[in-house]
Amino acid sequence: MRKVVLAAAFMVAVAVPSFFVDPASAENRWVRVCNNSGATVRELYGSRASTDSWEEDVLHEKVLPARTCINVNWNDGTGACIFDIKAVFNNGRSPYVVYGVNVCRVSDLNIR
Repeated sequence: MRKVVLAAAFMVAVAVPSFFVDPASAENRWVRVCNNSGATVRELYGSRASTDSWEEDVLHEKVLPARTCINVNWNDGTGACIFDIKAVFNNGRSPYVVYGVNVCRVSDLNIR
């Protein structure tokens, strides 16, 4: 009987925290970003669609050469899944901007 009570208590202890987890916060936000533009990307920004400003440059002073890819974790700690993404090129070309990317569902993003 004691084993049954302990087993039941363990099941409740494991199951209860899952009721309090926001499903969006458990989503995978890793996206493979490929530069298919023919120009080097010198800055890459991603911000929750609900914000009015671009967040930090995820390249951190590095560059993304043409025909290369990187994996980016767009998790900003808020549980958001919808992001706007902007690539700034080193040749003066107009930035590539895409709005409303669901980083919880998309696994690849191509910069053109």
